[in-house]
Order: sequence, then C-alpha cells, then structure tokens
Amino acid sequence: KTAWDVMFWPSSWTSTLAWSTPARASNIRALTWGLRRPMELPGEGVRLEKSAAEAALDYSARGLKLAGENEFLKEVPEEARPYIPMIVQELLLTKAKAYLLVGNAAEAAQALEDFKTKGGKPDRAYAYVTGKLFILQGKGPEALEQLMLAAAENYQDSLELAHGLYVKTTGSAEGFDARLEARQREL
Repeated sequence: KTAWDVMFWPSSWTSTLAWSTPARASNIRALTWGLRRPMELPGEGVRLEKSAAEAALDYSARGLKLAGENEFLKEVPEEARPYIPMIVQELLLTKAKAYLLVGNAAEAAQALEDFKTKGGKPDRAYAYVTGKLFILQGKGPEALEQLMLAAAENYQDSLELAHGLYVKTTGSAEGFDARLEARQREL
C-alpha cells in the first residue's frame, strides 16, 4: 500500500498503522470522522480516554507531515491531489478536537489558527470546535455565538450544547428558539 492508502482511506489506515487495540482504533476513527461523542465540561458529558486523544494527535501529526512531503505527493493519484488541502484542514480540526479533549486550549487554538492559515473556511464544524474552545476558555457569550452557528445547521450535538449554554447564560430557555431560527434564516 502507498502512504496515501495508509493515511487517508479509513478501511486501511487502522490496520496498516497497527493500532494496539480495536477499541483504540474505534476511538481514533470517532475523533477523525467528527467526534460524535461530547467532550467533558465541568459536570457534563463524557471524556474519551486520553489514549484516544493521543492517538488522534499522533494520526493527525503523521498525516500533516506526509501532506508536506514531496515523495508522498508523488504517490497521490493525480485525481486525488486537489483534495489534499481539504484533508489537511480536516486533520487540523481533528488535532484541535483532540487537544480540547485533554484540556489544552492553547494548542487547540493554534490548530484552529493553522486551519484558517491553510485555507479552512469557518463552516459549521469550525464553529462547533471554536465554540467548545471558547467554553474551555470561559468565554460564554463567544461560545454561545459559535455553537448557535453550528446548531443552525444541526451539526452534531451543537443544538444541545447551545441550548444548555443559552439557559446558563440567560437564566431561561425563553428566546432560544427565536434566536436559532434567526440564525437559520441567515444561512
């Protein structure tokens, strides 16, 4: 298999990179394809095991390194080369999510900055991760704004996070639906 097959095709990378256990491979896949489980905040959520975050960081580091190597780029099929920048952006979001899972706000913020530097657009996934970063940093109003953006597009558990943060910030759920609908009309 080529490095391209190993790093970017989910059916092959887990076995080729020989992750230590099926559970670890499953957790890496969950991180890489969007973190379907909520990150733990004080008194809330579920924290994925630290080893899964470390494995996701390792995976994203390997992918980012490969994406910058000329030898690797020569192995990438011509029709797949235009997708390299998008894959790099996804790896940077994965990196940010993993740093959030271990509570490292500074590194998560740097990964998000790198995402923008590499041409990433502030879409619903970016808003979701940024919202979680702002929660970790104690920036409630900014977090709510980002999570509302993600919730307007029904991204992962952003609706529940935004609703909970709205109630915590305002003291009630009154007005939440109207604010969400206003965001949805802006799309």
